[in-house]
Amino acid sequence: MGNRFQLLTDDNLRARLSTLRSALTPILNNNLIPHLTNHDVSHSDEVARIAEQLARQAQLEGTAFQKLDEKELFVLYAACYLHDVGLQIETVGETSTVKQVLGPATWASLSEDERRSVLRMHHHRLSAELISRSINTSHPPIGIQLTDADEPDLVAALCLGHGLSFHDPEYGSLIREEHPRFRLEFLLGLLRLADILEECRRRALRPKANSLLLGQRHPKAEMHWWRNYYTKDVDFKYPHIQIYFEFPPERYQEFAAVIPRLQVPQIRQELDYYGPVLGSNGVSWYLAEKSRKTRYANLDIMPDSVLITMLQELRDRERVQDAESRLISFGQRREAQLAFDRRLAEVDRTKPKRAFAELKKIAEDMYGLDIMPSAWMVLSEAYRLEFECPPAERMAVLVKLAEWMLQDDQPDSAIRDLVRAESLAEDTKVEENLRLRYWEIFAEASGRLGAYPELCQAIERARALGTSMMEDLLALRLEVRFLTGADLDKD
Repeated sequence: MGNRFQLLTDDNLRARLSTLRSALTPILNNNLIPHLTNHDVSHSDEVARIAEQLARQAQLEGTAFQKLDEKELFVLYAACYLHDVGLQIETVGETSTVKQVLGPATWASLSEDERRSVLRMHHHRLSAELISRSINTSHPPIGIQLTDADEPDLVAALCLGHGLSFHDPEYGSLIREEHPRFRLEFLLGLLRLADILEECRRRALRPKANSLLLGQRHPKAEMHWWRNYYTKDVDFKYPHIQIYFEFPPERYQEFAAVIPRLQVPQIRQELDYYGPVLGSNGVSWYLAEKSRKTRYANLDIMPDSVLITMLQELRDRERVQDAESRLISFGQRREAQLAFDRRLAEVDRTKPKRAFAELKKIAEDMYGLDIMPSAWMVLSEAYRLEFECPPAERMAVLVKLAEWMLQDDQPDSAIRDLVRAESLAEDTKVEENLRLRYWEIFAEASGRLGAYPELCQAIERARALGTSMMEDLLALRLEVRFLTGADLDKD
């Protein structure tokens, strides 16, 4: 076991984790998606080590905070090794996750690149399902049979949560689940922070770079690889997390002005979100960054095509920030939110038809003030109320909900609601213009997620309904083809 699982004192639990790691090692080393940064067992080892660093302060004696107990630590360590298992198992065609994603299509009908795309986008859901399918079975897909003593439901919840957006209603439901004796959100915060902080040069393996087919197949993956390559190290000296960047001296100014702006905000967002729950458990971390200019650094120079992709990514982020800057001032927003909270508290959910109308109105008022994501979350609550609602009216709310989610850069949430309501798009009682808009939004959300088969299907459905956006949709399809490496001869 070496120096692994240092926070655990129970030898039986440490031995069980060592067995789990051994069983997972050949699976994690499959390298099914060669253009991604390294996701083999060494990545899991590092995530576990960083989680230890983050949690160590909570384990000190003589503090007023409750330490992580042995079972909590076991669940955290297990999730560190299982959170990416869904990336590395290709025989997932019979999982409910894949069936829900593909609809009438089959796993066998997909090209290799299409299967990889599904694994990448839904690996957190696949990881959770594969864990559940490995409980008390003689043929566990993860290579080791789990028992109730392994707390597989908790481990699966952490693996699912590591890939969900904070704004996703499913994330909110997940962290509100009752788990006696387990601080789920605390454990999830440690896992997510450890995962995002394990982005540095160690993962930027040269064979990975050679698999990228630079500038042709995977520009986003290229960008991610070079971000890792120039992130030299992450250092922990409580309460500071220090990220060190290192760039070729001849391009130092140029690269130092771009890469930290891509790398740091995502980490800071995670720290800001989980700061309160970490602090309430005796852990407080602060992020700092430093770029090193080493005269004789022997570093490769990033291609200009990748630099352009990075600048485009920054431009897209800045557009989102510009939209947010147009929101009402903080003081006004706080006053407006208080007023909306009072209105929401007055809604009588026992009368769903009336509540539906009231929640819609509140959501529209929030949207008018650019209060996101609250606006679409309230509209989502209205949409999910169960009562006899005419299909056309429910479809109109769904279309608006999905549009707002896309405006808030939440295509994963939009596509999930659209998929679940596909029967509405087939209902002839729903006006044709609403069904058309459904498929146009479905196409846009699929395109943003890089889901090429779903995008093609949606475009064909929109074409059949007489879309006026055909030129834009075909341009989107072409872009996604190149981004995902989809078969250019298939349509």
